[in-house]
Amino acid sequence: MKLPTLKGEKLLTYLLSLPIFIAILSLIGQVFLQSTFVLDETMTYSTPQTSFLLFALADIPLYAMLESYDVSLIQSVVAVVNILLALSFIFLSSAAIKGRALFYHLSTLIYALDSVATVVFLSLAGAHVFLLDLWIVDFVLLSLLHLLFLGLLVYGSLLLYQKGKKDA
Repeated sequence: MKLPTLKGEKLLTYLLSLPIFIAILSLIGQVFLQSTFVLDETMTYSTPQTSFLLFALADIPLYAMLESYDVSLIQSVVAVVNILLALSFIFLSSAAIKGRALFYHLSTLIYALDSVATVVFLSLAGAHVFLLDLWIVDFVLLSLLHLLFLGLLVYGSLLLYQKGKKDA
């Protein structure tokens, strides 16, 4: 597959920026989670409305720690994991935009690992292991977002590989 000069370069630039977009989405989900996830006086959690926007590596501790009934600890752990992943995606994507293709491939690999964590997370949620059940919308959106973004990231990696081969 041959890359057209202008359109191919523009598409590649968008794909190199995709990890930043993914990071921003996860951070938006984190803000909403921090403000809406509460435990009421009857020891009932509110349903985490935006957990499908978080990285699955942050969703797993969120749901796994529910039995502790310590909302501040849960929110802190989830925030640390999610923010570290988001910052790494921003750093890796910024470096890739500056011409370091290896960093883009690394962000693709990290997102692939997060996608594997998504399968594990959805399997555990489907087996009703967690204190709160996921809604069907959570299953669908988490799966679709991960498939879409992983597909785009892999496509960008293939374009970078092909461009590197062409330039060599």
